[in-house]
Amino acid sequence: MPRTEIREAQLWISRDDLATELRQCVDEGKDVSTVRGRFEELMALDEEELRGEAAQAECCALLDRCAGLPQIPGYPYVEPETLEEIRAECGEGFVARGELSDERIYDSVHGAILGRCIGCLLGQPVETVRRAQLWPCLLYTS
Repeated sequence: MPRTEIREAQLWISRDDLATELRQCVDEGKDVSTVRGRFEELMALDEEELRGEAAQAECCALLDRCAGLPQIPGYPYVEPETLEEIRAECGEGFVARGELSDERIYDSVHGAILGRCIGCLLGQPVETVRRAQLWPCLLYTS
């Protein structure tokens, strides 16, 4: 029997998740003019509607669409993504700090990936919770 809803609360795309993504897009200088209205419509849904399969599919599609949004003209910051773009942006100021062994590179990348996975998994349940909301929960659980 196919599932018609996401039962694990941490997997739902919530109103706070949508607000965070919209704010992140604005902070990155993305042109959100074509998606802002859809964000607002989805954030206006009541909790039960937002948790529904159709709304969650729309949320996923909206987040995917945000990944390809163009930057607004005149955005004052440059955010290179590839090593070549980073080097070009640094100009002559880019200096490699010696050669690294394959083992050192592997260890560094492995540690970075594990750290990111652990941070994401442990932090996601409280991602949009403010400190003032979190402390009372911690005080009364012991």
